[in-house]
Amino acid sequence: MAGLTIEHLAANILGIDALDRATLTTSGSAPKGLAGHLTPRRLEDFPSPSDQLDPEERKSLAINLENGLAPFEPHVAVLDSVRKLALRESSIVITTHRPELLGGTLEVCWKALHSIRLAKELEARWKKPVIPVFWIDSFDGDLASANRFYLLNSHRDPRRVGLAGMPPGPHAASRLKLIGDKQRISAVEGVLRQQLSKAPALEAALQSCMPREGQSFSQAFARTLLTEWGKQGLVVVDPEWLLPDLNHLLSQAILSDPLPALRRGAEQMTAAGYDPTVDLDKEAICFRMLGSRMHPLREGGEGFRYDNEPGSRTKSELAAEIVQSPSDWSPSSVILPALQEGLLPLAARIGNWQEGARSALLSNLRTSLGLAPCPFVPRVSGTLIDPECLASIAREGGGLKAAFELDSSTKPPRKESKQNQAAVHQSDLAKQMRLAVGNCSRELNALRTEIAEFDRGLAMQLKRTASKIRSEVAHFATRLERAQANHSGKRQRHHRVLSNNLRPLGSSQESVLAWMPYCAQFGSAWLDQLMRDLDPIPTEHLGLILSPQDP
Repeated sequence: MAGLTIEHLAANILGIDALDRATLTTSGSAPKGLAGHLTPRRLEDFPSPSDQLDPEERKSLAINLENGLAPFEPHVAVLDSVRKLALRESSIVITTHRPELLGGTLEVCWKALHSIRLAKELEARWKKPVIPVFWIDSFDGDLASANRFYLLNSHRDPRRVGLAGMPPGPHAASRLKLIGDKQRISAVEGVLRQQLSKAPALEAALQSCMPREGQSFSQAFARTLLTEWGKQGLVVVDPEWLLPDLNHLLSQAILSDPLPALRRGAEQMTAAGYDPTVDLDKEAICFRMLGSRMHPLREGGEGFRYDNEPGSRTKSELAAEIVQSPSDWSPSSVILPALQEGLLPLAARIGNWQEGARSALLSNLRTSLGLAPCPFVPRVSGTLIDPECLASIAREGGGLKAAFELDSSTKPPRKESKQNQAAVHQSDLAKQMRLAVGNCSRELNALRTEIAEFDRGLAMQLKRTASKIRSEVAHFATRLERAQANHSGKRQRHHRVLSNNLRPLGSSQESVLAWMPYCAQFGSAWLDQLMRDLDPIPTEHLGLILSPQDP
């Protein structure tokens, strides 16, 4: 079993948004200037959740969720959680995230763990059922971004892995079925087996995280979450299961004329010094779905219209269209939180700083819809440190905090030595290789005209061949330069290991790297330990130091 040591760091070690900073430092229940945005900092500050659902609505909610979950054959703890929702005194801690390939980034992991932890604490305090819910935003539409999976390869560089054949444009992940040959699922599995060949728990991780033929993109994500956290009672919700009720609330929100209320919310946030994060003149208010393709409606004309549409429809006409075909519509992420609060008995919401800003934006819309504010808790933030990264931290000196402060754009100084002189020669070799292949490519392409006189297809093949040669040599030259960096001094390699682990691609680790490779390498027992040790209302960034699994 892998060991886990937690080191507590400043909350702003990766940078922090102004709204999160105000949330962490406030002594009241809301940041200054945002009275309708509740951000409790102690368990006793959470208000008892208001119950806007009648018994029949609660019963219907529990039945719909149980029916949606049935195909996954979830852990009995999940079914117990769902059935408790039929009880009048039960409530929900919710977190929302779009579906992502192979279980998603570490942020997904932190959200799931945090929602479970906070639900347990509130349940113990109130002596009433509090259920952790992970809402899959399957209508997020950004599959190009969701269909990516970064892991650190054998050189400790971030490598992107993704499914092939994913359609362009916004699509509903719950309606996009995966086809093995088209999406090349087996090729993704092959890459993982190659990159993680020495990982002790690889088979279990693949069984949990690999998408399966015929599943939708969001079904594959839901199965992974249920496999990993179902035993903790985490209820995974796809809004596809609740569309009639969700879109009934959407039609009511449209009739309330939501944009003026949203604009007042944005103005209040700006006046208080916070970024609303959305441009309401460009954001869609909802989407019409034809198959899996999503068509956004934005403000325009007499009310709302599709992109490049000459006409438009009033708010009443749009609301009527939604009521007539509720399965063909979905709310945008701008107003989704308010609809969740009308649909579910929420006790708290967990999210990142952007989700916090969107929750704050809705204060006036909640008032117009007769909804009580839902307390918002910034999610836990953490960075995993594996043994190799820990060794590089020790080599650099200064500890974990100093390692975070390394500027990935600068390289440590090198002493002039025979090794460095050899490295310069290797760098020259890489430049010579790129120059030579460029000349070769131009000379080959110069022959295309003559070859086309005999066969135009062969001429096109020559172009592709020249391009492939150039690409392969460029890749080889890059590997040569990496070998140069490693050869010129250990510190170069340690610096790169730290940069790629702590700040991969110049961003936070939790927003780039996936959690699946860490479970393949270290098992999943460390996740249970982390959940037990989490602060339900976190105020610090966590350095999570992993040690190898026992044989």
